[in-house]
Amino acid sequence: MAEIALHCGKWRAIVRPELGGALTHCEIERNGGWLPLLRSTSTEAGDVLETACFPVAPFFGRLRGGRFVFRGREVVLPPIGPHPTPLHGFVWRTPWQVDTSTDAALTLACAHHADAWPWPFTATQTFELDDDGLTISLVVRNSGHEAMPCGIGLHPCFPCDAATRLFADVEAEVALDSGVLPIDPAPTGRVAITEDMQLDRRTLHRSGMDCSFDGWVGTAVIEQPSLGYRLRLTASPAISRLHVYAPSDDDCFCVEPVGHAIDAFNLDEADLAMAGVQVLAPGESQQMQMRLSLDP
Repeated sequence: MAEIALHCGKWRAIVRPELGGALTHCEIERNGGWLPLLRSTSTEAGDVLETACFPVAPFFGRLRGGRFVFRGREVVLPPIGPHPTPLHGFVWRTPWQVDTSTDAALTLACAHHADAWPWPFTATQTFELDDDGLTISLVVRNSGHEAMPCGIGLHPCFPCDAATRLFADVEAEVALDSGVLPIDPAPTGRVAITEDMQLDRRTLHRSGMDCSFDGWVGTAVIEQPSLGYRLRLTASPAISRLHVYAPSDDDCFCVEPVGHAIDAFNLDEADLAMAGVQVLAPGESQQMQMRLSLDP
């Protein structure tokens, strides 16, 4: 399926439904050209991980050993490509279908049928442009007959150079091992953020940073002096965790609003809600929104 372009005022967004329902461009018109607000994706790209933003469900991050147990059922999931464990669920590796489309809005849908992940579900993703920005909504609905653990997020990727700075209020950083898994899944595995640990004090460009934070207030500002703007990212109140990834070999970085802690599915069920995992009854949904707008 071809790219679908959305326009409203000076904003433009381009989506490729068959490539994991991914957003490939988010741009604003300036001085007769298009200024990228997210990483721009080549039209030849076939890897969702190279796109501007993709959906994350039914879990975020990695699962220790590629497995977890829920209500006595062991779930074992395969690793993803070069990664030793499953990564970011699997809706981003699924072709999505167009549900509705207008000049400024697009709704996509995909359905999962029980397999190694034994619970069927449906997912919808809506992209809406207005004169002031882009809003992305993600909804996952349990379409089966049993309760299903669920976690969702979005994975936007932004241009990055030596001047790029990130401002976001967070309470604690999660101590992660070399496999980007929590060293200690309990609250004692969190390190309180002090003044000198604030995100705006950290180098982003090609830093190799791969960090998770708790107690996020739901707003982040990305300052791009070289591009001449500040971009504001806001997320739903229930999304209180932020993951920041800055690859050491590329001029980009990711600021990922997510609902649950990494590997939270391996906690006892009584602790899932505290870690941000939602247990969906049959017919129940989990949803989130993320909005991008220029900061005055």
